[in-house]
Amino acid sequence: MLKDYDERKTAMAELYVESRRHTMQTFWIEYMDQVAAKIGAKPNLWKMLISDPELALKCYLGPCLPSQYRLVGDHAWPEARDFILGVFTRASQARNHRHKQPKPNTHQDDKSNLAKDVPHSCDVGVAISEAGASVSSFTR
Repeated sequence: MLKDYDERKTAMAELYVESRRHTMQTFWIEYMDQVAAKIGAKPNLWKMLISDPELALKCYLGPCLPSQYRLVGDHAWPEARDFILGVFTRASQARNHRHKQPKPNTHQDDKSNLAKDVPHSCDVGVAISEAGASVSSFTR
C-alpha cells in the first residue's frame, strides 16, 4: 500500500503543479476500477461482451457511471442494467423539457382558468380610468 502511494505521489508530481491544494489527486475511473476490483464489484467487460453486448458497449463507450460497479458483486443492484441503458434517454429528456408546444384552445368561447386570470382589453381600460379617477381625486 505504501509502495502504491509513493508511485502515485511521484506520478502526481510529474502531472500537476506543486501546491497545497494538490495534496493527492488521481484519475477517477482508474481509482474506481482499483477499488471495485478489490471488493469484487468490477464488471468483467469481456464476459459481458459475450453475455450482454449492448450493455458492454454502453459501459465501455458511454459515460462512466457509478451504477456500473453495481452490476456484479455482493451488493449488486438488479436495476443497474436498465439505468445504464437508459442514461442517454434520460439525458435527452432533460434537455427537451422546454420545447413542448402548448395545446391550442379549440373553443373560442370557452374560458379556461388562464382566460379568467387574464384581463380583457375593456377591463384594462376600465381599470386604468378608475385608477386615474382615484389618483385625480387624491391629488385635489
